[in-house]
Amino acid sequence: MNSKKLLQALLLFVMLISVGLSQDPIISIYYIGTRESPVYNHYLEIYNPTDQIIDLSQYAIIKGHGQSDATGYGWGNEAPNSGVSFYRLAGTLFPGGSFGMSRDVSHASLQNISDVVFEDECVLAISGDDAVGLFKGAGTTAGQVLAACDSIPIDAVGSPYEDPGQSWQVSGVTGPPNSTGTSFYGVTRFAILLRKPNVCVGNAGDWDSSRGCIADTCDNNSSTTDYESSEWEVIACHYPNYAGTSGPGVEPQSNPDCAADIDSMATFTNICDLLGIEETLVPGDLKLAGNYPNPFNPSTSINFSTGSTQKITVRIYNSAGQEVRSLFYGALPAGDYHFDWDATNDSGHVLSSGIYLVVIQSGAHSVSGKMMFLK
Repeated sequence: MNSKKLLQALLLFVMLISVGLSQDPIISIYYIGTRESPVYNHYLEIYNPTDQIIDLSQYAIIKGHGQSDATGYGWGNEAPNSGVSFYRLAGTLFPGGSFGMSRDVSHASLQNISDVVFEDECVLAISGDDAVGLFKGAGTTAGQVLAACDSIPIDAVGSPYEDPGQSWQVSGVTGPPNSTGTSFYGVTRFAILLRKPNVCVGNAGDWDSSRGCIADTCDNNSSTTDYESSEWEVIACHYPNYAGTSGPGVEPQSNPDCAADIDSMATFTNICDLLGIEETLVPGDLKLAGNYPNPFNPSTSINFSTGSTQKITVRIYNSAGQEVRSLFYGALPAGDYHFDWDATNDSGHVLSSGIYLVVIQSGAHSVSGKMMFLK
């Protein structure tokens, strides 16, 4: 790993340590349907995958543009006729709850399911090649929030640092070919993106990993993403399409009523609250002292203690909430313990660089900690 990537990884790790790996909402639904003036069917939904009530006033939605004519660079910049790039959320989000956003130029059926409807050229005035991020930090402007979190989002769709030309391909779905057959249009426009059920934490702005890139240059010239590596399900817009073609990324006809698309969005599910990885600690009974070194390569030592004899499980999860390694299961007397982990899964294969969660559980009680593996 070169020094630039190492610095980025360390900044990401510090950010995740400060805000908590499992205590934030995620983007659960992203949708761009009909875009025929005066109707622009846009919808964004965030979801609480934790067992805690989330104070939404801690968060903001910020968009960004990769276009060369944008004023500024990256998150919070503005392109001509793009409107504002910042919106501060408000209210509370209960466990398993969602918060939907749409526009006043979207069809009434979409506005009716939304918690907030933006006016004019707003933070949701996006065309498919723009980026939308969920950020955590204090401030009343995009600049203040970005400064508070080192411009690292909790979660994002798209990247404000590049322009894919049309929109991004996601999860192995390329969208239709262009007129010359030399590239694809992508599916962050004219499609529904639903987060997969086992995604428990945001992507921290790593859009390429989130969309399932399997190529060094994840462009639209060929199929460069796949389903297994992606965090997203891609669903086609419902209404019949032009020229008899259909599928995700194909522009729907101008009928703005998106009730059938809303039905597709309603299929979103999430199992994160069933994973039991939130901390439910009985003070003095089970304590996690952390792991050292952290970040680590090639191995780290996980240290914890028990206050009484009890059955203990020690498991490792990836950032999507999937169990990758079971380190221990059995009874332990009161005392101090450590287990070494060499970043391998249960099959002995070395895992990719990234954030991992160690969960130590006894009955209904558990403690968890974040670890970062850097190859």
